[in-house]
Amino acid sequence: MVNNNQIDLLGSELSKSNIEVLSDNLIKPFNDGFQDALEMDIRLKFIEETVKKAREKMNPFVLKKTIEKGCELFGAKIAFKSGYAILDYEQDKEYLRLKKLLEERKELLNMASKTTHNFVTDDGELIERVPVKSYTKDSVSYTFKK
Repeated sequence: MVNNNQIDLLGSELSKSNIEVLSDNLIKPFNDGFQDALEMDIRLKFIEETVKKAREKMNPFVLKKTIEKGCELFGAKIAFKSGYAILDYEQDKEYLRLKKLLEERKELLNMASKTTHNFVTDDGELIERVPVKSYTKDSVSYTFKK
């Protein structure tokens, strides 16, 4: 730790247990009452976006490296994963037909979920409400100025 506001992350041991320790150090200003939860979270989001951008910039150079099987660096196991083909299902007429039917059915189910009574289509089909599978988590989003 350099001072109260700075934490030396790059000189730390690269281990899962140390991630926990360093994450606790990162939120220390909040835990010690010097930062509000929202203030702390927006700073963490900024760090997250900064690291994401730095990794994007490093990726072309990393991919040029020869990585031997079983390679380890700083205690981290490294493995190269080859890219793979992603098929263009949209080029298949039957796929598109079924996809359209599925989208239409989802729309009917969504409409039924918004009613308290049974929902009947113009064709007389009864669409019963489906149960809630799960809920998304509440969240806060941040947009940084350019």
